[in-house]
Amino acid sequence: EEKWEEARLELLNALEKKPDDVKTLLDLGEASTRLNEPINAISYLKKALDLDPENREAFIRYNRILIAGKAFPQALDGLKEYSYRNTKDWEAAMLYALGHPAAVSALVVVDIAPVAYPSRFDAVFEALNGLDLPAISGREAADRALAGAIADTRLRHYLLQNLQLKDGRWEWRINVKALAERLGDILSFPDVPGIVQYAGPVLFLYGTESDYLQPGFEAAIRAHFPLARLRPVTGAGHWVYAEQPGRFVDALRRFLSKEVR
Repeated sequence: EEKWEEARLELLNALEKKPDDVKTLLDLGEASTRLNEPINAISYLKKALDLDPENREAFIRYNRILIAGKAFPQALDGLKEYSYRNTKDWEAAMLYALGHPAAVSALVVVDIAPVAYPSRFDAVFEALNGLDLPAISGREAADRALAGAIADTRLRHYLLQNLQLKDGRWEWRINVKALAERLGDILSFPDVPGIVQYAGPVLFLYGTESDYLQPGFEAAIRAHFPLARLRPVTGAGHWVYAEQPGRFVDALRRFLSKEVR
């Protein structure tokens, strides 16, 4: 606790110099949470979201604190725009539907369940962090450099979409270091009470070649989404919309044409 108190004092000094620094606000939210000061944590995280509405880390932390305080109906209040702008963030979409069921006419979740997942990306992030960006000449060179650590060609190409040339230098669009450090938070799902449900139509699409949506997860799905339908997409792995775009869109259209008026 003493360590977090010292950290908070340093962060408050930093915030005085840069009051709109999102990372400092996130760190203050974390320190306040560790010090069992949820009101302060919510304040810092809410400001971070006001400054950066698409910040997934702030979004998830903010809601977890409210859920822990049994303020679940208010957990996503005012954050509707986030879910709309991040349509591939299935966890955010599930949380929004659970928090505001009247505002959601239908929900589609792709190859994931409302459960905590073990980390399987440590080696991937180690490879991304270890890539010598100043030495590469382009995406092809980066692809060759990553091939030894990331054997899946489709996954490498998917990740390399985040590599950009800026001011003559190659860099990541994403904060690879921060993602690696927070991987546990990203792969977890808030401990939502079983009585909190979204009773509207829900489609859970999953790839037949993926192990993300396992049969054992169906109980967790139906605990919160009792009308859920589980539909396979043949030939797709975890990246369903990228690996089988035609089948993905067909399944989506069939569901939405029936459920959304």
